[in-house]
Amino acid sequence: MITIVDDRKIMLSKREQLIILEIGYDEITSASSFVDYISNMYGVSKSSVWYSLNNLKEKEIVDFATKDHPGHTLVLTKSGVSELGRIKMHGPEIIRFFEARDEEARKYLKSSEVGLARDTISINISI
Repeated sequence: MITIVDDRKIMLSKREQLIILEIGYDEITSASSFVDYISNMYGVSKSSVWYSLNNLKEKEIVDFATKDHPGHTLVLTKSGVSELGRIKMHGPEIIRFFEARDEEARKYLKSSEVGLARDTISINISI
């Protein structure tokens, strides 16, 4: 999706759109708690969620606390709220996309558990 923010055209990935939707829908005010939530809910790696959050912060769509600026809650900026309005109508489609990906990943892991168990060696060493 291409959007205009302060006379700049920017591209938003599906993951970034999902993050905007979830920030708009949920009341999770801590960025780290939000990252945990998205990772658990949709099976997206935490590093990917952090990467997307930081991209959105650079694009001035979200704001959250950093080491240099502690105390900020995770919020959509004015531009982020506008973007949420634009992508809300596609919200169910975006969420289904990530839920389907997570379900496929879970099926794959479940079907390969037996193979993984055979290839795993556990060693107990007394110290």
